[in-house]
Amino acid sequence: MDTLVIALASATGEKTPAPLARAQQTKPLCQGQGGAEGPDAGPLSEEGAEGPRRLGRTSAPLGKSFQRKLKTDQRYYTRSADIDPDLMTGWKPIEKTVEKFMFPIKDYILEVKSYRPDVYNTNPSYRSPGPMTTMIVELHKGGWDNRVGRLVWNTIKYDMGRDVLIEGCDRNYKAYRSFPARGRKEQLWAWNFNSAEVQLTCNEELQYKQLFSEGEGTGQDAGDKCEALGAAPIDRIILKFMEGTYIRAVPKFGELKFPEYPTCDCWHPQCNYCTSLNCTVQHDLSASPAGVEVSSTATRGHLNTLVLYDQPGAVLGRFHWSRSRVILTGGCIQCRAPAELRRLRGDVVWNFSLQDNVVRITVEGLVVYEHRLRGQCAKTYGQVARFAFDGLGCENSFRMTEEMIAGERFTLGCNGSCYSA
Repeated sequence: MDTLVIALASATGEKTPAPLARAQQTKPLCQGQGGAEGPDAGPLSEEGAEGPRRLGRTSAPLGKSFQRKLKTDQRYYTRSADIDPDLMTGWKPIEKTVEKFMFPIKDYILEVKSYRPDVYNTNPSYRSPGPMTTMIVELHKGGWDNRVGRLVWNTIKYDMGRDVLIEGCDRNYKAYRSFPARGRKEQLWAWNFNSAEVQLTCNEELQYKQLFSEGEGTGQDAGDKCEALGAAPIDRIILKFMEGTYIRAVPKFGELKFPEYPTCDCWHPQCNYCTSLNCTVQHDLSASPAGVEVSSTATRGHLNTLVLYDQPGAVLGRFHWSRSRVILTGGCIQCRAPAELRRLRGDVVWNFSLQDNVVRITVEGLVVYEHRLRGQCAKTYGQVARFAFDGLGCENSFRMTEEMIAGERFTLGCNGSCYSA
């Protein structure tokens, strides 16, 4: 197997070899675009080294290989009742006052990531209630108008014990056992409905438990209503006043899986041509050892392209690779593809990572390309906190992991832009 040494160009034009793992002495394959790297590399180019962008690109249908993967995973998306697939790919951001999701609560644990307010009052008055701390999840069966119960809980522990309530089982709020998350700002809540009881934990610490056979009140409100809630086939939920939180579904049986989704093309009017955050995936590539795993076809002519953004959403540049070349815009990489990339054929599962300023492509665990960024390139791409796909389209796919937070357009059909083949 051929080996690779990257020649880095200094501001003076001198080339200094930077050997990689498995590298032996061989001729340099690439350098910074225009022979410069670091401070002399020039501004990041929106066009990239391949030339001006072409407008009006349309999405292709779901590829046959991705359709096969989707059919293979179909049992995962439909365990006993429909579940919103966005909740199975990691954390789903809640951005509206009211949001609805299909959610069979007997099959999945509802996890909620919330944040303690920086300023709060544990003994507020009705005239000065302080910041909003209440989260509400309505429980429905068979339709959005058929509410059978409601979960109400707070992000802080109140002195008077007004912390958590299950409508239908409790007449009054109950107190937490301790301050949520021991006072830490980030909180991870988990609602777990079983046949006999429901439990609420925060950061794996039990805060509340209710037996369905022991509902409070008198007459119908005593046990019958609570038992009815425990027996109800709840299949959907409505979230209220939970903006700024994140939710996900965790299967009760087996590990949380991370399914493959189409590589939704950001060069699309819905995405305002790669400028909308709804078409990006939030992921700290500079710190993540996992990177981004993509399934696509390796060819000489077509470039596999990732658009890279900072946290607010400004485009930092684009990373491209094919069997013939590797490019990182901004004058950071302009290379002839090494032998390992040139040998690839057909459908390939590849991984792109930027951890510790090292651009790395791996295929089935083998490093096929590696290059350490320096100077201005390292400074610029060290800010990468989001990515999107450009030109890969619905025929290819990527794996959404727990670390990622996807924009609204990342659904199984790319928000309607993918269509059946």
